[in-house]
Amino acid sequence: MKTPQNWTRATLGGAARAGDPIIIWCNNRGCAYQTKHGSAYRAVLTPADLAVFAERYGTAMTFIEFRARLRCRHCGSGDVSTMVDSRHETPGERWEREGEPAQRVPVRWHKTP
Repeated sequence: MKTPQNWTRATLGGAARAGDPIIIWCNNRGCAYQTKHGSAYRAVLTPADLAVFAERYGTAMTFIEFRARLRCRHCGSGDVSTMVDSRHETPGERWEREGEPAQRVPVRWHKTP
């Protein structure tokens, strides 16, 4: 997969600093958990977990390298997927970050003919 030259790969240290949890799930259809419960096994790596892994494997380890080490705890398969579970920002939090609602210019909606 070709990526633009100005992109950098996500690292364990960066993920731990960002504070976003990582969701991991097993893709093996023959997984004992999936057979028993009818859905894929999912686990969440919290920022504290990521900090421990970053300490163990190094903060510069990329997620591509880290994902190769992950295994399903039920079937032992290495066929796992990962996804960043970014924190949801409420409108109130966004207003605090961008400024009070009175300071912002209101958006006017127009009907198109």
